[in-house]
Amino acid sequence: LQEPQLEVGQSAVSVPAPPSMPQMVSSHSINELEAHTLTEVDPDAQTQTSTSLNVRPQAVSSPNMSVDETVSTQRLVLLFIGGAIMLMLGIVSVVKVFGKPETVPTPTAISDTWEGARFVSNVSETRKIKVVCGEQSAKGAESATISSVGDGSCVVTIRTTDRRTLRGPVDNVKEGLFECSVLEKDLNCIQVNK
Repeated sequence: LQEPQLEVGQSAVSVPAPPSMPQMVSSHSINELEAHTLTEVDPDAQTQTSTSLNVRPQAVSSPNMSVDETVSTQRLVLLFIGGAIMLMLGIVSVVKVFGKPETVPTPTAISDTWEGARFVSNVSETRKIKVVCGEQSAKGAESATISSVGDGSCVVTIRTTDRRTLRGPVDNVKEGLFECSVLEKDLNCIQVNK
């Protein structure tokens, strides 16, 4: 390795140029300066030049930057209110489209007149009752009516809202009202009237 050859006054390390300084702006104009005499002597010439300036220390202020205010406070308030209204309309429309219907179904009343055999559920939280008697079948929310009982043997199935299924056979079915309830884990239907 060879060492670099340096000349007198030359540096081995490159030194960057100093950063440029920001210009200072005075709050006073050049016309407001008071006169002072400075004398400059020119060695080659026989004349002297005099200039008068008063340089006093002044507070330095930054230049006035004008900010372009394109959006006023009134427009910002109107934009905010408009955005709030649009948000509320969006929420209401989503609730109306995807929400549950507001109509509450009225429970169907069990009519007092029927022909055949009617099976009524006394099981809490009944969702659906289904009765199959031979070739005939009927279903309903709380009751099911079979017009002809056929051979007299039926199968009653009750489904609850918690997804339980209760099933039980009913023998010697005749015209009349049958109430079905849970007896231990099985479904039991008993004729109430004839």
